[in-house]
Amino acid sequence: DNLLMIASHIGHDCAVENNIVLSNLVQIGGHVKIETGAWISGMAGSHQFVTLGRWCFVAGLAGLTRDVPPFLIVSGHYPPRIRGVNKRGLLRAGLNEEQQQHIHEAYRQLYRRGSALLTNAKELAEQDGLDENVKAMIDAIVKSSQHRSGRYRETLRTA
Repeated sequence: DNLLMIASHIGHDCAVENNIVLSNLVQIGGHVKIETGAWISGMAGSHQFVTLGRWCFVAGLAGLTRDVPPFLIVSGHYPPRIRGVNKRGLLRAGLNEEQQQHIHEAYRQLYRRGSALLTNAKELAEQDGLDENVKAMIDAIVKSSQHRSGRYRETLRTA
């Protein structure tokens, strides 16, 4: 159930899940993982080994050099920036209001505090009773930090 529009390109050895939309002229490098529900707008491109989290939204003309956590919006290039929560993606994912609220609150704690992102993610991970979707966001951030360029899949490379 994926939609690949005109002149979109998926590089070699990519892992593409379900309900993906690649708009016109999207260019995906090799070894990229595109998780369920990701929506990539026109003329966006990704570096190889990037992971695009489930139900994320990539704005047109974005140049992705780092992983994108689930449920978030990213735009711009060099560097691309997280802009907010993908509200439409949350609806498409069928998440209830409580789950959506947990994601919004996690976004605020992760990206709107003065501390470093990884520090915020580790602090949030210590809280009890975290929603599974928030755990997925934290996991994506922690994994991305394992490689100096912010691409978790790079750590899986073999020579």
